[in-house]
Amino acid sequence: MQIFAYARVSTERQRNRHTIKNQKARIKQYCKDHGHTINNWFLDDGVSGVKERPQLKAMLTQLEDTDGVVVTKLDRLGRSVLQILETIELIQGEGKQFLCTEKEIDFTTSEGRFGFQVIAAVAELERSLARDRILAGIERARREGKHLGRREKTIPKERLRLHLQARTSMKAIGRLYPDPKTNRPMDTRTIKRIAQDYKFMDKDGTLLIDVVPKEANVPGN
Repeated sequence: MQIFAYARVSTERQRNRHTIKNQKARIKQYCKDHGHTINNWFLDDGVSGVKERPQLKAMLTQLEDTDGVVVTKLDRLGRSVLQILETIELIQGEGKQFLCTEKEIDFTTSEGRFGFQVIAAVAELERSLARDRILAGIERARREGKHLGRREKTIPKERLRLHLQARTSMKAIGRLYPDPKTNRPMDTRTIKRIAQDYKFMDKDGTLLIDVVPKEANVPGN
């Protein structure tokens, strides 16, 4: 079988101990014992499991060129069970075999499939606990009266009233209240929504408040 080989070390200390060389040696021996041929190596040398792993990412985009993937340990694929499971599922989802030299885990065997089910169960537990923590946090924030989600853009009520009464154009109002992150003017639809929320305008864009002469003094932002 033609397979890709992946190895990773995360620290300079591991690099100095030649851990990549050790992983390569174990993979080579494993493939020799099982009649596999390595058609490409992907090595993330000095890359933490919590950071982006460029060689792993590159390997996963080239799965069509191989029959399977081999590693020395499951934790080479990621820091958490969930990360590991997602990577294995991606590999298997492409119809490729996943092999691990540690204890000779082969997910094509009944023992290997059982091990995969255990990993999947632990990953699902992680997902469930994460969801529970998120929901608990949302509920706590609601009880404390905190705003949830993205804050809506707004304009002070009395300022908007004066702008509309003075017939200030929507574009001019937008320039006075730009997005604090992008510095782009507030868009017309947002201004109209705010005016409708304040009952200054109906859905057709008709003003529901009295206008004043154009020369009226209107405060800026």
